[in-house]
Amino acid sequence: MLLMILLITASLVGGFALLGRLDEPDTSSSAPSLTPPSAVAPPPPVAPDAGSAAEPATTSGAEPETTAGAEPATAAGAEPATVGGEPETMSGAEPSPTGADAPGAEQAQSAALPGPAWIVSLLAAGVLLSGYAWRRLRQRSPAAALPEPPWRASITAAAVPLSARVASLDVTLTMADGGGTTVTSFPLRMRRADAFAGLDALRQPPAGTEVSRHYVRGAAPPRVWLTVDVATAWPCWEALLWSGEATDRSLRPAVVRRVPVDDAPVAGPLPAGTPWQVASVVAGHAGERHAAQTWAPLAQGGDLGHRVIAPERVRGGLPQPDVEVVYLVARPLETAQGLYLETATEDHLAVQESLESLKSDRGTLLDASQLTAAFPALRCCVLQPALRPSLDLTEASRELCAQLRIMAATLASDRTTVIVLPPLDADTTTHVLRLLGRRVIKARQTAQIDPHELVARLRTVIVAQGERVLVRDMAIELALQATVYAPDQEH
Repeated sequence: MLLMILLITASLVGGFALLGRLDEPDTSSSAPSLTPPSAVAPPPPVAPDAGSAAEPATTSGAEPETTAGAEPATAAGAEPATVGGEPETMSGAEPSPTGADAPGAEQAQSAALPGPAWIVSLLAAGVLLSGYAWRRLRQRSPAAALPEPPWRASITAAAVPLSARVASLDVTLTMADGGGTTVTSFPLRMRRADAFAGLDALRQPPAGTEVSRHYVRGAAPPRVWLTVDVATAWPCWEALLWSGEATDRSLRPAVVRRVPVDDAPVAGPLPAGTPWQVASVVAGHAGERHAAQTWAPLAQGGDLGHRVIAPERVRGGLPQPDVEVVYLVARPLETAQGLYLETATEDHLAVQESLESLKSDRGTLLDASQLTAAFPALRCCVLQPALRPSLDLTEASRELCAQLRIMAATLASDRTTVIVLPPLDADTTTHVLRLLGRRVIKARQTAQIDPHELVARLRTVIVAQGERVLVRDMAIELALQATVYAPDQEH
């Protein structure tokens, strides 16, 4: 683009300079003749008038020859005959070749005319300028400004599992393009051993690459809505929908999950001038300090407020009606009564050993209903396991992410945007939360966050941070574990 602009500018400057040269006044009459004097024919002799003394013959530009002490002979009191103030010449006399009629002036004027190279350059500049203008016009047209329609995928279970801890899950994966045309639909068995073994085990052909092979190489769809329910939420379906191309850190397509909900209302925009209120539900002094330091720079502008809330207050049912965004650090714990979130850390874990038993106070347990009761105005919830000093994924950490996706699907049933983050270190978590905070501030008036753009940015940040200490494949898998649930406004 820059090269084309420079070429157009240079051609136009040269063309205008040439046109200015052609518009200059002709000064060739004052310039010396380019032809030698011998090549110019002398004018014919002029016959003298009758009754007057004969004038000596002279050539053009020469003085009349006279004898010493003699003046040219002329009639007494006679003046040369003139017509209109100009000397009269005899009929048939040719004027001397001067000014623009001189042969040398014709050569100079022909040299000033534009040559073929300048004409070709001007034509090329015009063509390039026209192409650039057409491209700018297409970019500004309404059709080009519209985003590409999102693709839609759905996961349908063949049978409803009785528990989240199943050995395998039989489903049917269906994918449709932006126009509604079904691209592929095939049965798939997701085994827990493969789901928690890593990215290579998930993408084993043919089932692991069935979806991505229908993408146009190098042009995967930018957005995908994935419909799941609570029973089919635990696998990392984002790994199967990934195009497999690692050249772009956003790992297209950006997949956003949705849970079908018909009767839950969507929260409206905030009143003008009302800042977002963010609450961090963390346990331990280290977690509270990290949360305060993460949100403090964003709260300085006045568009966002932050507070730290103890998990005991949430479990006790103390409502926080003004909180719209919740950041919860907890470890999922599956019990006989269901799935809970444990907010206890090592400094809150009390272990009592005796000869009879070994009992442990697990701290505060929270479920989805307690979160929605404590935060009735909840719009966005971020779930994350406890922070880790390293970024590598293990089988246990993959299972933690799978259980958090189940909890997130339950919360998303109320049309709440839920973000599940994998186990990250403190530095990467700070980058991700501040990215979310900037998106929250930007959506202050509309109360809507673009979920696909958020997914793409989350993956870019996690891959960039992970590549510093991990191999690229492990950094990609870590980014694909980040999951976003959002209400589908277009459905």
